Amino acid sequence: MVTKNSKNYKPTFPVEDIHKQFKKMDKNVPGAVAVFIAAAEEYLAAEIVEKAAVLCRQRERERERREKELVGLAWVKAHVGIPDNDLADHFAKLASVEVERMDIPYPYSFVKFALTKKLLEDWQIYYGAYDTASGNRNRGSITILPTTILLRENDPFSHS
Repeated sequence: MVTKNSKNYKPTFPVEDIHKQFKKMDKNVPGAVAVFIAAAEEYLAAEIVEKAAVLCRQRERERERREKELVGLAWVKAHVGIPDNDLADHFAKLASVEVERMDIPYPYSFVKFALTKKLLEDWQIYYGAYDTASGNRNRGSITILPTTILLRENDPFSHS
């Protein structure tokens, strides 16, 4: 008996199985069965090849998509010897390993909005107080003309 684990096992295609089944079905009209089998073999073989090609293309696209999205994360001790940074790294690692569920009586969107607002306010204070070697940071400004003047001067229908 030949099984999948034996040395003599050869995988067969569905076409070969169909061929064997048709041969067993009708021995009285071998010509008709042979013609039908030949046509079925060509059709099924073409269909199998096409399905295999489609699957191969799909697998290739999936593999390429996965490779583009691969991100590796690793814990790197970049601040060894700096006490404040070591402490920050220690607590960051603890936070990533030992997750505590916090019950906040506000919706997630409100917490996200409040934190974003606070971060922007802090950044604005830091940015406004920042001094460079050449002095305070100057922000450029553009004078904006009133829209009525812009419309009058750039009006394509005026013939002056």
